[in-house]
Amino acid sequence: MKISDRKNAEFKLKIKGLLETLPNIRKFSGKHVVIKYGGSILKESTENNIISQVAFLQKYIGVNIVVVHGGGKHVDEEMRKKGLEPSRKIDGKRYTPGKLLPVLDKCFGELNSRIVAGIKKAGCAAEGFHGREKTIIKVKKDTSARLGFVGEVTSVDVKRLRSLPGDCIPVISSLGVDSGGGLYNVNADTVAAAVSAALKAAKLMMLTDVRGIRTGHKDEIFSTLTVDDVEKIIERGIVKEGMIPKLRSGVDVIKNGVKKVHIIKGTDENSIIEEILSAEGVGTQIVMRRR
Repeated sequence: MKISDRKNAEFKLKIKGLLETLPNIRKFSGKHVVIKYGGSILKESTENNIISQVAFLQKYIGVNIVVVHGGGKHVDEEMRKKGLEPSRKIDGKRYTPGKLLPVLDKCFGELNSRIVAGIKKAGCAAEGFHGREKTIIKVKKDTSARLGFVGEVTSVDVKRLRSLPGDCIPVISSLGVDSGGGLYNVNADTVAAAVSAALKAAKLMMLTDVRGIRTGHKDEIFSTLTVDDVEKIIERGIVKEGMIPKLRSGVDVIKNGVKKVHIIKGTDENSIIEEILSAEGVGTQIVMRRR
């Protein structure tokens, strides 16, 4: 093949790719997409990849990105530094005694500031929401006494989010306060689901360290799960531990009007952009029902 023919073929492929992305650019421009940045991949080695994609979607595609983050791995590391054993998890949720709250507040605050700084460095405005004074997550104590200071989300202060300039990316940590100002730990998937529902987001994306929900057959994953499918695979033991609250949060957000929830591998290069802009998408999507 001549050089001119090869360049022409490459150009045609680029045009084809652009034409395939245009419908999704139109679909998501001006819409809210919530990205849950999980503790399992919340590390500096993956941060630039994720933040650069977030900045690209906000600046060049016009997607209104909202970031919700956890930080469980950092909390475990901090506890080990203090000579403490990391607290156990019950049904994928961290048992949180009162003495752990200052550790959570410190770790999540540091992570929140770091993500905000990274987004600003990438050329976007960002605002952190963390701690008693700045949180927008209102909670009540979880009805399960065995979890300690873990909260159930009662409301999200959407007005504060909507009052931000249009090009500003909110970064929300998964701590909330009750009516008396008491601080509570909240599962980050639960917070992301609540924020998505409150904003009537077009999509919730949960970034993890796996490609999607495995079917149980080698490395095969489910491309689509319905709300009914989720409880069935939990009952069959196909998913365990931290993936259970993730899936149930996905179901909750679908029932609250968000059309799609996606579970994708956040460490893969450009996986967020690919999920939003490509026709095929990546990972596992949760929907109300199959078409």
